[in-house]
Amino acid sequence: MKRFFENLQGGTDGQRIDALRDRKDGTHVSTLELFFDVVYVFAIGQISHELLGNLTWQGALEASMITIALWWVWIDTTWITNWFDPKKMPVRLMMIGLMGLSLIMSVAIPDAFGGRSEWFAITYVTIQVGRSALCLFMLGSNEQAATFARITAWALLTAPLWLAGGFIHGDAQFLLWGLALLIDSSAPALGYRVPKFGASTTKNWTIAGGHLAERCQLFIIVCLGESILLTGASLSYEKELTYAIALAFGAAFSISVMMWWVYFSRSGRAAEIFENAKDPGGMGRAYTYFHMPMVAGIVTMAVANEKVIAHPTGHVDPEFIWVAVGGAVLYMFGNAVFNSRITDAFPKRRTITLLAILTVVPFAHLLNPTIVMFWVLVPFVGLALLDGLTAPPPYKDLSGNRVQGDGSHGEPEQQVDIDGG
Repeated sequence: MKRFFENLQGGTDGQRIDALRDRKDGTHVSTLELFFDVVYVFAIGQISHELLGNLTWQGALEASMITIALWWVWIDTTWITNWFDPKKMPVRLMMIGLMGLSLIMSVAIPDAFGGRSEWFAITYVTIQVGRSALCLFMLGSNEQAATFARITAWALLTAPLWLAGGFIHGDAQFLLWGLALLIDSSAPALGYRVPKFGASTTKNWTIAGGHLAERCQLFIIVCLGESILLTGASLSYEKELTYAIALAFGAAFSISVMMWWVYFSRSGRAAEIFENAKDPGGMGRAYTYFHMPMVAGIVTMAVANEKVIAHPTGHVDPEFIWVAVGGAVLYMFGNAVFNSRITDAFPKRRTITLLAILTVVPFAHLLNPTIVMFWVLVPFVGLALLDGLTAPPPYKDLSGNRVQGDGSHGEPEQQVDIDGG
């Protein structure tokens, strides 16, 4: 109890409540943050199941909008825990409250464009506005308060759109929520610009780069983990394990492994550069935006995994092509753009891999789902092998220098390896 009240005392540098991290003590990911992610394992599964049951253009649009909204809730909370210390009681209580609200929002996902749309909207707005307002209150007159005032203003700007869309169905709901997502997604890129007060710059976002990089890596693990769970669950539903189902399972499982492989073959060293960057806020914005398509790709591929195990030798319909090929392409696109942002190299290999995956589209209808999945798998395996056999290209430190990708800290390189990435 004494510790609780100590944490309610005013902090240094103008804080109304002592809540900010002490960077000298490190910024490792806390167990509370890992616990918070458990809700998002459930949420990702909800999106995949909903997309599987509604493989139409409307279903794809709904799943896309929910995925983007879910990502912004998670990544915004991750930025908060980069600044605020989850070990301190006020922050801990806030995180637990956000976790409960996120669970309610996740429960509403299957009917977010139907009977539970108001619940999704109310919880989303409560999380986004309430979290920023609480942080602004705790900061008091701290120098970070100006940034959080802007963030709160932008959250309040879209709140009416979310709430109105929650109580209106049909095309109007898509329009209102689409506009809200556009504004929410544009806010960081625009520096949360507010009339008369201007915009915040990335140099004002004094984040711990290693923490944000690790959190994004963990979210990729969360998404891939849910994909593995769905694949295993699909296999368990089969009454008889045939050779065809075993092959389909092997392809589905292997694609999930390759998605992990091609991401972590490059992201580990980038996290170290991120930690020491002169402008970590700028790289943090890259992590914020370019992980979205990777997350969406994993969610979509999870649907393909379920479908191929259920019908390994059946007819390849357009819906299966969309989830199997589209999911892989979406993931590889995000991976390529992300790598081009954190290195000095054009992502040649990843671009070739993306194009190689697309070559199956004209012939997919002549094949069965298992063969299509193996066709998607082969370029992933090739990329993973090349990544493992060659040194990564130089990574940026956002200060104009180049840092060798092999882990050394020598002089900046004069040559740029455009064949890497």
